[in-house]
Amino acid sequence: MKKKKILFISQVFYPEQFPINIIAQNIKRLRYDVDVITGYPTYPKFQNFLKYFKLYPSKSSFKKIKIYRVPIFPRIKNSFLYLFLNYVSFILSGILFSNFFLYKKKIDYIFVYATSPLLQALIGVFLKKIKKAKLVIWVQDLWPESLEYTGYIKNKFLLNLIKKIVKYIYDQSDLILVQSESFKKKINKITNKKTIILNNPSVDFFKNSINKKEKKFIYLYAGNVGSAQAIINLVKLAKFYKNNKQIFFNIVGSGSETKKIKNIIKLNNLENIKHREQVDYNEIKKEYKKSDILIAILKKHELSKLTIPSKIQAYMSAGKPILCCIEGEASDLIKKANCGFVSKSNVINLKKVIKKINSTKSTKLRELGKNGRKYFLKNFSGKIVTLKLDKILKKLK
Repeated sequence: MKKKKILFISQVFYPEQFPINIIAQNIKRLRYDVDVITGYPTYPKFQNFLKYFKLYPSKSSFKKIKIYRVPIFPRIKNSFLYLFLNYVSFILSGILFSNFFLYKKKIDYIFVYATSPLLQALIGVFLKKIKKAKLVIWVQDLWPESLEYTGYIKNKFLLNLIKKIVKYIYDQSDLILVQSESFKKKINKITNKKTIILNNPSVDFFKNSINKKEKKFIYLYAGNVGSAQAIINLVKLAKFYKNNKQIFFNIVGSGSETKKIKNIIKLNNLENIKHREQVDYNEIKKEYKKSDILIAILKKHELSKLTIPSKIQAYMSAGKPILCCIEGEASDLIKKANCGFVSKSNVINLKKVIKKINSTKSTKLRELGKNGRKYFLKNFSGKIVTLKLDKILKKLK
């Protein structure tokens, strides 16, 4: 049987840790010829990837996957200006160099992993016209709603312009994949293109688990520390429980709020909360294993109600109960899987739920963790999600 040729377009790729790495590796095992167009790694901190950075396009490989990297403006800081230049440079470089890389190369499917900015899909639209391939867009963030949510852009003219570009991208696609039913409904109001739910997979964090030895009850948040995540509320909780030696909050990750969070912890002399910036896969796996509760949190907003952050799948794989402080789709998933607790993201509600968690028997907590693990294996493992994608692509006419 002749191999189908698939081109992934994603601003983020290995050694950056995102679900697209799992999909690319697994789809190759299903007898696809896989290429990737991406930038040089800069997320979450450019300084972590200095050895990779170049000012010119280059070719490399990962797990026998061909990687074509285009030059981009590095994400030196998490300011709007640096993010804007980083995003725009990838789009322009992708359009400029992609056809040069892929000249004379046949492509059956162009698959855009559309994290922010969704506008990176313009590279896919450009190549679709040249390669006569099917264009599939896997939407991870709704635009321009995400811009309004984070507050990066408030100008109505710019937001309306981006809205028109987003509609153009959707209309040029052959298939749109989304992470939730709410995303699907939202996009179906914009375009009549076929839309299918494809959940994000996760690395399996349960493998090689270690026994927890700490006496403290540890709450872990792992992920982006930005304006949308309401991490400040976890710091306020730590301040409230300052004299409680049994409760400990652990934050692992970096983002635009990192400096602010560290300053508040230091200013209040809080010893029951620790904030570490981004760590590698092996370190984060250890953090998962020694924790008791894994936290997912977003500030209250209409967009957050539609979202299922990919950390939910990772948390489930770890076999630990989840405290989900995200109203809407994410909390509904936790209830459906019966794998944790749900709360609003404000401090008052969090206190009530933490009180409930602390009074829950350890046998019940272990049961909730096992439920999440079972749900992960059935719905979110890399193998399961990739097999579903394979079926979707084969039906694409």
